[in-house]
Amino acid sequence: QHDHSVAAQRRRRDADGDEYDGPSPLPPGPVSTRAASKVSRLLCLLCSDSSVGEQLRPHLFGLLALSGASYPASGVHIASAASDVIRAFSANCLSASLVWFLHDRKMIVHMTDDIKELCAMTAVAASTSASNRCLYGSEAERVGLWVVALRTVVYLVANSCHFQCVELLKDYDSAGGYHVLAYAIANSGTMHVPKLLELVTVLVCCKIASSSSSSNADNLGIEGEGEDRDGMGDDMQNNEQVPTDLAESKVAMNTNAFEIMDDLMMRSITLLTAYKVHHGGTRPSFSPSSDLTEMADFACRYAWELQLKNASRPPAPPSKPGEPEEVDLTSELLVTTLQLYSDHAKNFDLIESEYHMLSHYILAFPTFSNVSDKVMALKTLEYVCTGLAGANSVMPLRVVTEVFCSECKFLLGVASEAEARKRVDGDDDNDHGADALELAGQDLQMLCDTLVKLLEFDENVSHVMLDCGLLGSKVDEILGLIVKSVKDTERGIGPSSLGEEGRVDPGAISMGYSYSSDAGERDDPDIDFMECAPTPRQ
Repeated sequence: QHDHSVAAQRRRRDADGDEYDGPSPLPPGPVSTRAASKVSRLLCLLCSDSSVGEQLRPHLFGLLALSGASYPASGVHIASAASDVIRAFSANCLSASLVWFLHDRKMIVHMTDDIKELCAMTAVAASTSASNRCLYGSEAERVGLWVVALRTVVYLVANSCHFQCVELLKDYDSAGGYHVLAYAIANSGTMHVPKLLELVTVLVCCKIASSSSSSNADNLGIEGEGEDRDGMGDDMQNNEQVPTDLAESKVAMNTNAFEIMDDLMMRSITLLTAYKVHHGGTRPSFSPSSDLTEMADFACRYAWELQLKNASRPPAPPSKPGEPEEVDLTSELLVTTLQLYSDHAKNFDLIESEYHMLSHYILAFPTFSNVSDKVMALKTLEYVCTGLAGANSVMPLRVVTEVFCSECKFLLGVASEAEARKRVDGDDDNDHGADALELAGQDLQMLCDTLVKLLEFDENVSHVMLDCGLLGSKVDEILGLIVKSVKDTERGIGPSSLGEEGRVDPGAISMGYSYSSDAGERDDPDIDFMECAPTPRQ
């Protein structure tokens, strides 16, 4: 019966939306937009009264079906108006009994399935769009239908959690809602990505438990279909919303939703993708037993490869007028994460202990091509260490210390070998290498400035750096490279750094290692350090 009802509503909606039978639909007229706006304002005003919720119960299925449906270009305002009404209803008129009613009728599942069609994640949309001129896929995204549909269902789910019932949240998860939201973020334009990422923060802050409870979403909610839902505690009997403190509403209780951010981060940061390729599909691990030095060394080598390739690549042509701007998802994800961390003091420990978002960004710092991404990553670290009292920032501090030391050792090796090559054969024309070295030196200065600031603010930071060996073994390695460079300058290039014909072997560029000369002579300026097999330094 519900399926027939939905089909009938869609037929009526499509018929109402087809205002023009020609090749392209007309834009919405002033009469239609004004009428939809007036009806929306009236219904939103009615929904400010909580008693209206039960009166709307018979009409909820049809109302909720409007938000995630597809419309022609002339009917987008109808979707926005329906979304406003549904959000007003979910904010003021929901009750525990209505939440269970929506769960029993699987309305969240139906809404999520409609959004999948709207985003062209299913094959149904292609055939339907040709017959009724409704917008699907990228066309629907451009006019904002993705944002409207996802915003509606996310706020409905989030507001339902205020009644100590997480059934709608579970329905959204089981229907693939997290995956749909991640897909929409990854495929949306610059205008809509921030709005969709804001929905991730709403899901992360869903009230799945009281602030004093440590249970997760799987252990919460009302379990069992056979329980008496009319007598499940005072909250169910009076259908009143559980009071929520404003600060408590910002706590990241539903950390499972942060999987969306983690998945997008792994796909958007090139270092993390390369690390998985070179380590058999294993992602960087930030457990106490992890080899952070190896991870930092890999990041520095990979960053140098990128800098050499970018320096030798011709400049990109200017973008054409009207061409869509490319989304900087790496930056948007970090901004959203910083917003979550600043919303509540507990959020950093709740999220970082499980996903290590900031540690990933600090590790990838040398590989970012956008300077603003580097600045934002370091500013986030400074905020966590100086602005969040009691935050456990040991791991990000360890990572930034390791990256700083690895960068020092690597650049010293690169500069030493470049100077040696210049003395041997007078090669002073490698502008690409010089440009890359200058950029890497700027990164190193930024890291150094951040560490100095943190040391000046809190002396406890020095303990973390000492534990990483910054003033011990790592300094010895760096000084060893400096001493070697000075000695080479005094006596000329030693035979260990030369190839068979007296040329400097690029494979000798290392971080505390002397590479084997088996790699042979390389004339390609784009050195692949991944192929250089290190042997212990003599």
